[in-house]
Amino acid sequence: MDGSLLLLGFLYQMYNLSIQRELVSHLLLEVGFAGSRSSRVLITMPINNAVPALPNDASTPQSRRLVTDLLGPLNYMSPQGFANYNSMIVSLEKRFSVGLSALASFTWSRALGAAPFIQEGINSVAIQDPLNLAREYGPLEFDILRRFVASYFWVPEDVAS
Repeated sequence: MDGSLLLLGFLYQMYNLSIQRELVSHLLLEVGFAGSRSSRVLITMPINNAVPALPNDASTPQSRRLVTDLLGPLNYMSPQGFANYNSMIVSLEKRFSVGLSALASFTWSRALGAAPFIQEGINSVAIQDPLNLAREYGPLEFDILRRFVASYFWVPEDVAS
C-alpha cells in the first residue's frame, strides 16, 4: 500500500467466503460472497458554496457564500469519503474428456458509497452538501448490478501430455 495513504488513515478491508461442490463427475459448482469496505477516502469538499435561496430572496449567490463573499468556490481535500461493495458469485464448470472445459459465472453485486473520486472521469459529480455526507450515499459510477460470463478452454491432446 502507498505510504501516503497510510499517513492519511485510509482504511480498506476485503472479505470473502466461497464453497465448492462437485455435483456429478467433472461438474463443479461454486457459490461465494465477496465484499469490501473503505473509509477515510480522500474527497474534494466544496467549502464556500452559496447557500440556496428561498423563492422570495432577491440576494445574489455571492452574498450567500458560507465562508466569505470575497471569494468564489473553494475546494479542499478531506478524508471523509466511504464506500462498500458486496457481491454474490455463482459459477459452474464442466470438464469434458478431450481437453475441453466450459465455465459459466453469474455475479450479483452493489457498489455504494459517498466517495466521489478526486479526479474527473469517475463519479465526477460534485458533493452537494459537505455538511451532510450521508445524503450523498448512493450507487457509485462503477456499480454493475448483474453480470453473466460464459467461456471455454481447449487444450489439444498433444500439448496436454
